[in-house]
Amino acid sequence: MIPCPPVEALGMSKYGKSKYRLEGPWEQVRQQLAHLESSDSHAEKQVSSGNKIMGGGCVTLIVGFLLLAVTGPFGGIIAFVGFCLLILGAVYNSMFSSYDLENMRYQVPTTLLDTLAVDLDASKNVSVMIDFRASQSKEFIQKVEQSSFLFFSYGPKVSYFSHPWLEFNAASVDGHRLKLSISREGSYKVVPKRKRTKTKLRYVDSVTLSVRPPTGQAVAIAAGTSLAPPQSARFRSFRGQVTAQGAVVKAVGPHYYTVSNRGTSSGGDHLAGRDLVVLFLSCFRGLTTAPR
Repeated sequence: MIPCPPVEALGMSKYGKSKYRLEGPWEQVRQQLAHLESSDSHAEKQVSSGNKIMGGGCVTLIVGFLLLAVTGPFGGIIAFVGFCLLILGAVYNSMFSSYDLENMRYQVPTTLLDTLAVDLDASKNVSVMIDFRASQSKEFIQKVEQSSFLFFSYGPKVSYFSHPWLEFNAASVDGHRLKLSISREGSYKVVPKRKRTKTKLRYVDSVTLSVRPPTGQAVAIAAGTSLAPPQSARFRSFRGQVTAQGAVVKAVGPHYYTVSNRGTSSGGDHLAGRDLVVLFLSCFRGLTTAPR
């Protein structure tokens, strides 16, 4: 795990697809998240520039080949320039693509801090762990399935993964302890084709959230009381209960998928920070009022 650089060094930092620990007063953590967003925004612009250079190189290369039959050496020069632009764009793209992060992973804790800031204890540290590594990486693979006959395997490989990518810990002004963890559960399918490889990534985000009362304070509601689910269709499932230690919620977000073939397409939806704020409010209500 890579600790986030100190605030005074953040302006010089670039963030790759690694696992980071951000810890300190909530204002400091919020500033670290802002620099994460700035680094990602810069990388996205550079990747976009690289794609434009590659596109221009392709067009120039085609024009050069067309002129080659008419103008001879001049067409060859144009084609060579197009080839150079194509290579330059590819190199430029690869240099910055490792810093192009998934926006959702820093937007969720940012929204949480922005919304809960007025209720957080400024004297207590906030701890945030964010893992930007790809969920289908080998360290998160739980099992791999492939059709087989006798000693032979055939057909597409399907990898199933479980990737805990966010942890959030904080304390409120009145002493409540807040804890949130999100794990991405899904599958990654690779289908070899004659000229290309088709991949399909499909997943849901599973959320575990708890609110514990201040030390020494008993829970007001009887343990075992179920929490009322929030009025949100974005959760595929919701289970909430008051325990002797506090209120605990487990929820599953909507499906999301990405298909890569000749191009890339995606569908479904992600959980957002506002959805998790709703879950925190459900926990707080569970500690103070009985569900109707």
